[in-house]
Amino acid sequence: MIASQILHHNINKQIFLVHADATSLSFPDSFFDAAWTVQTLQHIYDFEIAINEIHRVIKINGLFSNYSFNRQPHINLISRILGKKYINRGYLENGLWLERASKTQKRIIENIFCSNIEERFSEIIFSPELKFSFSSMDGSSLGKLDKMLSNNYGFLAWLARQRSFHCLKKA
Repeated sequence: MIASQILHHNINKQIFLVHADATSLSFPDSFFDAAWTVQTLQHIYDFEIAINEIHRVIKINGLFSNYSFNRQPHINLISRILGKKYINRGYLENGLWLERASKTQKRIIENIFCSNIEERFSEIIFSPELKFSFSSMDGSSLGKLDKMLSNNYGFLAWLARQRSFHCLKKA
């Protein structure tokens, strides 16, 4: 688990990694200060039910952050040219569900959290699909450039591999 490698010093102290059904969490209401998901909810078929559950277990003014794959038209085009399938919403060949971040998901989160959503775009250069992943290395020049380009809403948002939604629970 990558999260446990990165966060190992804080696990079970300030940060708790949870392996559970996102549509039926076994925690009391208003239990957590925050929920942070990275490329998890993109694999949950019942996205709205999962967001309702996350909302239920977060305290008022608690932070919610969700990172998912972005829809990348250029990768879609390259995939088609190479005869490969590019999925925005549907089942992958291995049977796993995938739904890339979308305006629909943003509206669902806004409606449930009664909050404005901050969107961020990241991993502009990082693209393992194209075997161009060395930019993610800590301290590399391309990694630093990728970080500088992240969170841009113009043309670079279209290129971003990852799109995230962030908000506070208001009610």
